[in-house]
Amino acid sequence: MNAQLFHTENRASVAQILAHLRSCDAFYVPVLSRRVSLEQYAAQLHGCAVRFEFWHGEVLVAMAALDLAAAPVAVLENISVLPAFARQGLATRLLQYCVAAAQAKGFETLALRVSVDNRAAYALYAQHGFRLAGQEAAMCRLEKPL
Repeated sequence: MNAQLFHTENRASVAQILAHLRSCDAFYVPVLSRRVSLEQYAAQLHGCAVRFEFWHGEVLVAMAALDLAAAPVAVLENISVLPAFARQGLATRLLQYCVAAAQAKGFETLALRVSVDNRAAYALYAQHGFRLAGQEAAMCRLEKPL
């Protein structure tokens, strides 16, 4: 991994999250801005119980947002990595941080939603023990027992 990257928790402002989402937008499957308001989604992610972040200087290059409000199920709301920083293991590290945080808080399950068309994300989650728990339209609900 790039030695100039550093990890933080809950540092990013709404504006920084929004800039990150805009930079990643076209790489979401399907495109994120076609599904949600990026401004509202950035505010929602900022309000999550915990965010894990990777930075390169003052640029948010990768983040995960974990909602811990619905015990016993923690919900992974987002994992995103800027394309220039893809394939460096950042998504895996973020996922590991989320699993560890949910376990430490005593959650029984970690859940997320992913597009059926997002094969790369689906493969990442399956590799880390997530299994299909349901499907609605083009979205799958995946769960991992903790």
